Amino acid sequence: MQILSHCLFAGAVILPLPLACLWDYDTLAVERTEFPGIHEMIVGQFARHSPAYYRWRIADRSAMPFEQRTPEVEDDIAVAHEKLGDHDTAIRITNEKIERWPVTGRYQSEANLATFLIHAGYSGRCFSPSPSRFFSFSFSVVGRRLAE
Repeated sequence: MQILSHCLFAGAVILPLPLACLWDYDTLAVERTEFPGIHEMIVGQFARHSPAYYRWRIADRSAMPFEQRTPEVEDDIAVAHEKLGDHDTAIRITNEKIERWPVTGRYQSEANLATFLIHAGYSGRCFSPSPSRFFSFSFSVVGRRLAE
């Protein structure tokens, strides 16, 4: 039974790791537009922002009073740090976001956090081997929704 649970965990969590994605305003905007073709992707002809843009984004979003920030603003700040290679700050900001908004935008938070951890080199250490820990949040949310 334990082997089966580990196999299910591996299939649900570890196998999709290469498909990790970021959730911020820019990523969502690009995904809403037409994607470049295979040739453009291979040769790198698609929109990218410069490091200066991400530094501006951090300054712009961070200038907003903390109480007025939304989960989406926190995503923008965290992803900008990630794009600049500051993985630890991106991880810290996302963990703080999860503490502040434990349910709102939880999928985006977890997707970003997993991507940041992978890019920071924690992929072998960031996941618990216990599937019940991984699925506990989903089950608690579903249980609450069913009870309503």
